[in-house]
Amino acid sequence: MRDAKCEIKDSLKTHSPRSFTTRSEPLENAGDAVEAEKAANAVQNKMNLQALPIRAYLDQTVVPLLLDGMSALVKEVSIAEKRTRQWIRVSVVIC
Repeated sequence: MRDAKCEIKDSLKTHSPRSFTTRSEPLENAGDAVEAEKAANAVQNKMNLQALPIRAYLDQTVVPLLLDGMSALVKEVSIAEKRTRQWIRVSVVIC
């Protein structure tokens, strides 16, 4: 299997530096430019995240997901506790 660096070097050999910075044909619509910019920003953000120290990476990526999940869990547990209390009250009254 070829190394990714070799593939990038090969692609750079086949394209001139100008072909990466300019387009010979006009964009069909503004949506193409917006999509291209979003893709470029996504790649840049991914590279920035990979360069972060472990703690900063976890703070930016994992912690928000964990907080959302724990908040949902707390809501579910509180609903289950209310149901349990109601069940106990009903069973005590019946007995």
